Amino acid sequence: MAPITFGINVKTTIVIESTTSDDGPMDSAWSMYCHDTKHTSQSQYSTANNPIKDRWWFNTNNTRVDACYINIVKDETIYLTCNNGIIYAISNNGFLKWTFTDFDENEEIRSHPAVDENGVIYLGTFTGNFYAIYPNGTLKWKYTSPQDERIYTSPVIGDDGTVYFSTFGVTSIYFGNIYAFNNDGTVKWKYELDSCSYSSPAISDDGIIYCGDHSGHLHAVHPNGTLYWKVPLQGWMSNSPSVADDGTIYALTYDSYLYALDSYNGNIKWKYTIPISDDIFLENPSLGPEGTIYFFGIDWSYNIAKQYFHAVNPDGTEKWTKHLENSIMLQSYIEPVISADGTIYVAGGNCLTTFHPNGAEKICKIFETPFFRVLTYPAIGKDGTIYLGMLHYTEKEGPPYFIDTLFLHTYKSKDADSPNTPEIKGPANGNPDKNYNYTIVATDPNGDDIYYYVCWGEPTHQIPMGPWIPSKFQEFGPYSSGEEITLNHSWHWDDEFIIKVVAKDTNNLVGEWAEFCVNIKPRTRAWLRFFDMFPILQRIISYIL
Repeated sequence: MAPITFGINVKTTIVIESTTSDDGPMDSAWSMYCHDTKHTSQSQYSTANNPIKDRWWFNTNNTRVDACYINIVKDETIYLTCNNGIIYAISNNGFLKWTFTDFDENEEIRSHPAVDENGVIYLGTFTGNFYAIYPNGTLKWKYTSPQDERIYTSPVIGDDGTVYFSTFGVTSIYFGNIYAFNNDGTVKWKYELDSCSYSSPAISDDGIIYCGDHSGHLHAVHPNGTLYWKVPLQGWMSNSPSVADDGTIYALTYDSYLYALDSYNGNIKWKYTIPISDDIFLENPSLGPEGTIYFFGIDWSYNIAKQYFHAVNPDGTEKWTKHLENSIMLQSYIEPVISADGTIYVAGGNCLTTFHPNGAEKICKIFETPFFRVLTYPAIGKDGTIYLGMLHYTEKEGPPYFIDTLFLHTYKSKDADSPNTPEIKGPANGNPDKNYNYTIVATDPNGDDIYYYVCWGEPTHQIPMGPWIPSKFQEFGPYSSGEEITLNHSWHWDDEFIIKVVAKDTNNLVGEWAEFCVNIKPRTRAWLRFFDMFPILQRIISYIL
């Protein structure tokens, strides 16, 4: 079929080289951006039995991170890619396998990696380099663009192993390309866009590549790099298109419209007007198993930022819209993730929230703010585990009074081999600035040694004109299973404090949290108690003084 252009001039496609491969995307739990080549953000695995309980966490000791991305490969190894140029390969019980740091100096990553069937990891960088990394953490190849281009988008892998990504020009917003790479690092072809692109390409079942650009055009490109069709939309796209099972292409634009397009010819099937003025959309639509389209928007009208969660039926009618006030801390980049049972996961700010398909909230897990801040979208493992990258804030001497460290957290049902819930014994009442002893004990079903993580429930530092920073969890151990330990602590002001303790064994299996409430009350001075007994004497002395 000849390219369909709707009266728009078609720029020449540059075909450089063409070879084929039998290596497609890895068939794993979460191998690329938004889960799959269609960018549905829909997992093939159920989370129906996941109570959203902490299981284990991995401390990267990385304190210079403001963006990161999660991939899960076949053996359930988790790749945690950080914007400051480090990739961590972490086993599914929380142990480090390797790190990759062979990036150029000061190279920034704003690209969610994609993993092919052979385990090779592909990603681009803000400086315009594109990398292929072996599954053992060594470099396979690196490509540097001869043009001034940056890669802000995530790669996608076709069934034949071709890797696609888009770029934007450094010197001009009117410059950008879609690249197609063979898995040996040679350029297969590149397609010139009408403008720069922040849109990660998506691929439909028939191999057509869909990508938006800053001029508001949505391009459909054949697997050989020639134009299929392109259409102008009313507003530029900073996000990626999503492809439904029936081939419908969904695209969000900055003119507050959700478009549904026919994949055959680019005709607009319907256009849904977002019922909130001045909404902006930074992520692509997510698609539920029943065909519902989910997306977030931020309304900046009247200089007051409000966040809305939208659900639209496949026929273009509104299903529901929710104004989120308390469940999600305001954040620009939020991608709803859907499990096979239809549960919707949303992570942002300081909490993880789950929703029913009808919009009803199921669970809202609020992390101790500002002790935690979510930095990734949720990713779902094959056993229903939820993975999140989060920043932990801990105190520091002098401005800025805290440091932020990246952790990988997991949430799922308790493992049968995990230690049991610790038992805490000690005084439930006390006074400030006095030491009190508390005994803690837990057992492991396999007799493994145990570490205890303890939080005394008090802030440790106050930022001038700012909030309190909760104390970090202290680690103690290892101790033998069933060995009782004694810890002492004092609190410096009167309040109610919750001691929290969890046990982790040497296999990194974590049990349930135990809590113990302590009421610290101010001391009553003896001379005040004396005057309470003789109020007349108190009045006489007050008169004399």
